Amino acid sequence: MTGSNLAALQSLHTAEEMAAMRGKRVEDVLPFWERAALHKNVEIIAAPKAAVTEADDD
Repeated sequence: MTGSNLAALQSLHTAEEMAAMRGKRVEDVLPFWERAALHKNVEIIAAPKAAVTEADDD
């Protein structure tokens, strides 16, 4: 199972590679949330990781 997971991860392509393979612009192969951000000129910010406090350790 680990071998198949590794093979799948190695076969992933960037948006630039997918666009080149399909003969399209990069903007045409981006996920919808990234396309929306491009049109709004908004920076995509990852959701913050949950902070672990001392109260959570109890």
